[in-house]
Amino acid sequence: MRSPLTLLLFSLAILGTLIQASPVGAQIAVTEEVTGQPCSEVTLDADHNVTGGCPVHISSEQETQIVVGTAGGPILISTCEDEFEAAIDGSGEGYMYAISITGHQAPEACTRTACDEAAPGHDTIPWPIHIRENPDVINISFCRRNSTSSEGTSGTPCTWSIPWTQISGPHRLSFNAESGTPCLNLPAGAVTYFGHWHTVPDAEHPEIVVSH
Repeated sequence: MRSPLTLLLFSLAILGTLIQASPVGAQIAVTEEVTGQPCSEVTLDADHNVTGGCPVHISSEQETQIVVGTAGGPILISTCEDEFEAAIDGSGEGYMYAISITGHQAPEACTRTACDEAAPGHDTIPWPIHIRENPDVINISFCRRNSTSSEGTSGTPCTWSIPWTQISGPHRLSFNAESGTPCLNLPAGAVTYFGHWHTVPDAEHPEIVVSH
């Protein structure tokens, strides 16, 4: 019998494949701003190591809130701040990894963290992403578990599609879900995320440009 973690990884892999194979959006090109070269291929090995691609740092611009639907109405269950390392290839595909989810104090505590493996691995499970144009959206398959649970505890996979915009000088990508975006793989109104994130170029994360 497969373990809960194996089933979780299998579910995430299927979700990632579905959203990346989706016909939504036009073909794009992601290049390094200075060199003009396409971002290299991104690979993920069995130990969850991500290599290749253009390195991208992503930070939350405001608190990330998770709201669940109940019979009595929506309830806020988590308020966090997010930091991600990501690798993106020339077609806009890649992974978020080195995921940092930090919290606040009650009554709006951060109650969720990224899904991971139990000891001895302790590995955070990378999140598949795919940037698309026309419409301009980024597709993400991610998973967060209750932060009070043990490592390796199954969380809730979420398939997400949120708008993005490109800001020049320096080039940054902005991902906006301030109005709330639901998990598409769950029943309507079950889980909704609110937030706003952007890429942060620096010496270790050169600017990237997304174009047709």
